[in-house]
Amino acid sequence: MEENLRNRKVSDEVKKEMMKLLSDEGLEVKLSVDETPGVLVSSEIIELCSRDPPLIGGLPDNLNELKSRIKPAAIHLSMGEKYRVGERTFFLSKKKPYLTIKPYQVVIVETLEELNMPKNLIARWNLRISYVYKGLLWVGGPQVDPGFTGHLYCPLYNLSTNPVTLEYGEPIATIDFVRLASGKSVNYKKQQKRRKISDYQSFKSAPEDAIRQVKEARRRMEIFEATTLTAIGIIIAALAMLSTSTPTISEQGWPPLLWIITAAIVTFISGLILGAVAGKNA
Repeated sequence: MEENLRNRKVSDEVKKEMMKLLSDEGLEVKLSVDETPGVLVSSEIIELCSRDPPLIGGLPDNLNELKSRIKPAAIHLSMGEKYRVGERTFFLSKKKPYLTIKPYQVVIVETLEELNMPKNLIARWNLRISYVYKGLLWVGGPQVDPGFTGHLYCPLYNLSTNPVTLEYGEPIATIDFVRLASGKSVNYKKQQKRRKISDYQSFKSAPEDAIRQVKEARRRMEIFEATTLTAIGIIIAALAMLSTSTPTISEQGWPPLLWIITAAIVTFISGLILGAVAGKNA
């Protein structure tokens, strides 16, 4: 069965219908005399970035910084100003440049640069390897279609036990470009709504949610312990007051001063625990 499926060809009827669709709605891809299919090298990327509209808009004007971004057949994209956690969108700037992704947290980030893809190019992008070694997992769509315009967005998942910090304007992703062969392709729908970061909703990973539940249970236990100690302190203080007013109790039990000291110690310890719990949740 699997062998039959693997070797099954597209029928002539399906092929005919597909070719008709491409003929009616398809996009004609033509290459000029000096263009050949393949991965673009750095000189071609720079050439396309200098045109109007540029292949990549928003690249740094500083020559040294731009040179550090360019690779033999790729270029780095940087961390943009917007990121999304859950249903909330946050903003970075030069005054507030850092995004810290907590362990097991998922954050949707935006590239600072915008793409203006020609009809004869596709792009492939991914997270820089240095961030992969820090524990970040890139879970976006790798291919950018011909005709796409706008920022790129992708979820980043921190699968490590340590927080990972990203900085506004810092190169975080690598993108390369591939020139297509001549022919007909399915047309990229330019009338499609241009996406914004608010169109994406981040989600909680299972480990992150489990950690949150454990922390919440621990917090409740600490509050219970502190409340119990406070109650014990109040009871001891009440007994101390009772012992001072009732000579028979003070003669037969602990001295009143010892009751008062014990109550003070218990109340002090419960106050420390409550303060620690409040500090953790501040």
